[in-house]
Amino acid sequence: MENKKTNYGWVIVALFCLIVFSTQYLQYQMAPVAGRLMERLNITEQQYSTVFNAGTWPAIAFSIILGIITDRFGLKKTVIVCMILAAVGGMWHAFANSYSTMYIAIMLVGFGVTSTNVTCGKCFGTWLSPAAFSIAMGVFMSVPVIAQFIAQSTTAGFESLDTAFLLSGALTVVALVLWIIFGKENKNVAGGSKQELPSIGETAKAVFTNKYMWLIAIGLMLCLGGQVCSNAFLALALQSKGISEQSAGIASSIVPLGSLFGSLFMPMLATKVGRNKPFLLVFAAVCAVGYAFGWQLEGAAAYAAFFITGLCASAMMPFFFAMPVQIKEIGPKYAGTATGLISTIELLGPTLLPSYVLVPLCTGETGVDFVKFFFGIGIIFVILFVITALLPETGIKAAGKKS
Repeated sequence: MENKKTNYGWVIVALFCLIVFSTQYLQYQMAPVAGRLMERLNITEQQYSTVFNAGTWPAIAFSIILGIITDRFGLKKTVIVCMILAAVGGMWHAFANSYSTMYIAIMLVGFGVTSTNVTCGKCFGTWLSPAAFSIAMGVFMSVPVIAQFIAQSTTAGFESLDTAFLLSGALTVVALVLWIIFGKENKNVAGGSKQELPSIGETAKAVFTNKYMWLIAIGLMLCLGGQVCSNAFLALALQSKGISEQSAGIASSIVPLGSLFGSLFMPMLATKVGRNKPFLLVFAAVCAVGYAFGWQLEGAAAYAAFFITGLCASAMMPFFFAMPVQIKEIGPKYAGTATGLISTIELLGPTLLPSYVLVPLCTGETGVDFVKFFFGIGIIFVILFVITALLPETGIKAAGKKS
């Protein structure tokens, strides 16, 4: 029976990955064709930035609510409703011809990925063994990077935006239909004795008064926000240097390729060494330099800078997300609330930093000044370096464990 549960659990993981791929592929299709999209919608760079990040609003506003709904009405129904909204948005965005319609369409698509992010822990935990669960989470977290890589390296090759956007919209419909047919909850999970849960007041006090939780949350906000700033405008910046749209898209796709390696392999390396903080400090320093100046390089040097910067930025994310459990005052007892706090604040980064901070600060009469813009991203990672220096060491050696 356990074998059957585990085997079907991987079907569920595959469905979740397809949902995330379909929504993230759709979003990152916009980056390499940003120039054509802005012309089609008759929008400015700042408006494009808000459209690009519109899908994060459902996660910011509804993550906690979706968690409550999932516990009360069931995981499958929650994901179906959210994916219906995502599929409507996905098909609508292919025909959107104004700023407002495209913004609403992309915001609806955001409900799909939000539903999986909120429910993946609960879902995978009921279907898979603890060992398989960690592997599944690693695979799941790498899917957005794969989607970004494929979208940025292929979209510019489409002859028309209609064809490209119809393809990604249809993919969200396919993901919805497959979830309706094959998605299910494991109702045969072995029960256990109920643990005494801390009160809401006790939990809030432990989490919201802990200085490290706020540092982690702000660190994640800066890390993800800085990455999204670059991902949204790197292709445009390269085109401003005279590089063709297709070549700029291919060059931009090197960043998510590095991100894939970083998220999968750097935590393994740090675990073998037993120290996390030195890795995080080096990653932040490399990102500060790489984001500020890497886009100005040429040829192989630029490709190497994009790969290394993507690797270092993405590698930081798993370390930050693991910290709440590893900090003594939080631990497993309060980890759920702590993760909710850092996740919510994290998403303010890609929502606020590009559209309401960097773009307004770096826009002149002729548009965005990309030298200032990418130097601003470098400053974001300098601040992240300082925050990282204030965090405790959470590696296995600091915890007194043997690797």
